[in-house]
Amino acid sequence: MVPHRWIKYLAMGVLTVWLGIAVGTGLLFHRIEFYLSSHHSVFVILLSAGVFLLASGLFRQESVGGAHSWKVLRYLDGLSFGVYLVHPLFLFVVMRLGVPTQPMLGQPLLWIPAVSAVIIFASILLTSCLKAVPAVRRIV
Repeated sequence: MVPHRWIKYLAMGVLTVWLGIAVGTGLLFHRIEFYLSSHHSVFVILLSAGVFLLASGLFRQESVGGAHSWKVLRYLDGLSFGVYLVHPLFLFVVMRLGVPTQPMLGQPLLWIPAVSAVIIFASILLTSCLKAVPAVRRIV
């Protein structure tokens, strides 16, 4: 369990790494070709670990499993592995449509989170549908 006093430092660290990735990718895009935002990047691994620790510190286990638990959080917890499995399908579709090369909303700081939200929502929706199929339920 993450100590409560670490929360603000984790939040600052996550924000710093995220901004570093965003600014670094924006400044060095033509030289490094997305390395900073690649899932193989050390920075993305640090960001992922930081977000995980931050979430585990904010949503302590006793508050999720107890009588005061949040139904939405428990629902999403049940879908998380399926979302992990199906999200590359939606990433592939987005890449084939050319969305990353056409900033639809003007600024990458706006359209990247918007496209990410659409991919996450579509992955949650598909995983929810797959959970309704008895033969597939155990896989996702």
